[in-house]
Amino acid sequence: MNTHRNVYRITLSARLLIAGMLFVGYCASAAQVIEPPAVVTVTQPSAAAQVTITWDASVTPGVEAYRVFRSGGSAQDAEQQIASRRTERHFNDNDVVLGKTYTYLVAAIIGETVSDPSAPVSVTLAFPAPSNLTARDTSAGEEIELAWDSPAPGLDVRFDIYRATSESDMQGERIKRRVKGVAYTDTTVSNGITYYYWIRAELDGVESEDSARVSVSSRDTVPPAAPHSVSARTKTDGEARISWSAPRGESNLQYVVYRSNSTSIGTQQVVTSNRSYTEYGLTDGATYYYRVQAVDSAGNRSLESDPVKVIVQNDTNAELAVANLTATATGRSGQVSLRWKKPSRSTYSHLKLYRSTSSGSRGELVADRVRGTSYRDKELIDNIQYYYTVVPVSETGQEHSEQHVSATPYDKSGKSGGSTAGLVPPGVNNLRARDNGDGAGITLTWVNPALHVYRDVNIYRSTDFSVLGDRIVAGLRASEHTDDQNIRPDIFYYYTVKTTNEDGTESIDNTTVRGVASVVASGEGGLTDTDGDGLSDDWERHNGFHPRFKDQTEEDFDDDGLTLLEEFENNTNPWDPDTDGDGFNDGTEVFNGYNPIGPGAQAQIIRAREQVRSGTFAYGLARLPSLNEEQQLAQELRTQLEEIFGQGRIPNPRSHWPALINAYIYGGYTVQEIADTLRRGPGLVHPSVAADRWRNSEEYRKKSL
Repeated sequence: MNTHRNVYRITLSARLLIAGMLFVGYCASAAQVIEPPAVVTVTQPSAAAQVTITWDASVTPGVEAYRVFRSGGSAQDAEQQIASRRTERHFNDNDVVLGKTYTYLVAAIIGETVSDPSAPVSVTLAFPAPSNLTARDTSAGEEIELAWDSPAPGLDVRFDIYRATSESDMQGERIKRRVKGVAYTDTTVSNGITYYYWIRAELDGVESEDSARVSVSSRDTVPPAAPHSVSARTKTDGEARISWSAPRGESNLQYVVYRSNSTSIGTQQVVTSNRSYTEYGLTDGATYYYRVQAVDSAGNRSLESDPVKVIVQNDTNAELAVANLTATATGRSGQVSLRWKKPSRSTYSHLKLYRSTSSGSRGELVADRVRGTSYRDKELIDNIQYYYTVVPVSETGQEHSEQHVSATPYDKSGKSGGSTAGLVPPGVNNLRARDNGDGAGITLTWVNPALHVYRDVNIYRSTDFSVLGDRIVAGLRASEHTDDQNIRPDIFYYYTVKTTNEDGTESIDNTTVRGVASVVASGEGGLTDTDGDGLSDDWERHNGFHPRFKDQTEEDFDDDGLTLLEEFENNTNPWDPDTDGDGFNDGTEVFNGYNPIGPGAQAQIIRAREQVRSGTFAYGLARLPSLNEEQQLAQELRTQLEEIFGQGRIPNPRSHWPALINAYIYGGYTVQEIADTLRRGPGLVHPSVAADRWRNSEEYRKKSL
């Protein structure tokens, strides 16, 4: 933003007018001469309709306050007093309009005596031009993609697009008027011609200056796109590993890796056909920046990737410890929630969690290879104090300093069944906010808990992740809602869906997700990656990301141990650490080779099956060596089925129970498949064929429709 500080001579009539306004104060102390501020500055912050006036203190000792005058703000072209007796040396004038010119003067005051006004300073409230305009040829031919940054994000700014075919043609032609959004594809070009583009922004009838010009030629073949999802991290002492993803749709590429001590491109380090590179012998404590460039078989080079930063540190023998470790009762029967902050060292891999009922003892291992920053321990006994030991583990498998915490689970409601009144209901699962692509609507979808444990849901919306915001929907009995009330395009909104019980008590275990409403541009959608961040447009629209805003794919928004890119690759919810609601973080499930988006087998069952050798007990396996362990897993199955059907309401449990237990423990069938069989009859669970083979059968596919 350019600040206008045009100083000019004040007219004689204006001087006389101000002198008349100050005459009374002058007469009260005619002998006292007060100097006005010598330097007055006026600026326009960003694109706002606002003027900030600041001034130096008067050189006269004892000045008590200041007055501010303005002209140009009314029909009368005369100075108006807009601030009286200000002790601060600044003032924000919000009563202004874009496109107009305003003049300001400041006078000093001692008692009732007012100085002459300062020299006048003027500012014209301009609307800034769009920035960062880029023009890119596509591989389709006769097509050029434009993108830019709005000068006022969040406001309803429209854009006019201009084009010329000569660098000396400063007027050009307007090829598109009042574009909504910050991208446009020009399909009216011819191959082999160089085009020059610039744009203007318009807000409330005020038009900006021209943006900077860019040029590009349209052609049928283009260099490869730049590698995306570039990351760099320290592995061991003096070692840095750089990795990246190939441009989509490209093959037979080589990559050039550059290194620098600043954000400049630096020097070439290697040419490789791999998608990773490790450097050794780097200086401990030094900061390096890396860029990667793709080269196709014809020698065409892509643009360099954005720089990634790495600080070399000796992590080899560094001690690992979690921070902010807590264990709290959730208020639901038999449950304790553990939370922590991961160690910052790059050699950290995962946690081991132990549980005991006596202090000073590790007890049993309840969870291994835990990623993320939380864990919920279930099926505990209320009013018994449990002691937890948390052990960080490095990438080499070395265990580090253990830490301890304890909690006592209890049932906050004091009830065990019947009415939901007084019960704190469980929250919804897998909440997502889908961009409808029209710039005016966001559709929320979620999975409700079992019908008997809640009454309805309330929906809250905010523009700040840390604030719950306003309740926009109350008493809803559904698992989907489209929010189209006062939605502005390209603004991020945060949604929380809370379940309620019969007396209005809301759930406390809730997930907040982000949503955005954008307008689908030409050529956008599907598997296309418009912003080149490694995430497809459709996935971004379904998960609260903007397809034209490049995201940091190494971020972990829900602290589940998966980066944004890994959430995309596994189709998990980037705002919910437990997408499938099975009690295990997505990162923990992926790290251990389990399915993070289906009911899946829980970790306890997997450990039990690992102990089973070939035999003839059930599904061709031997029986578990511990009857107590089998009983525990059977109780786990009963508990999960009661969460679906209600306590004591599992259909035909007595006659089917042995077969259901075998299907769960030995057959590999999920709780949802077993529940479907109890509802609808045989089909999804076979009494002798294991799940991994039965799911490929025609009978299973017919029943699952």
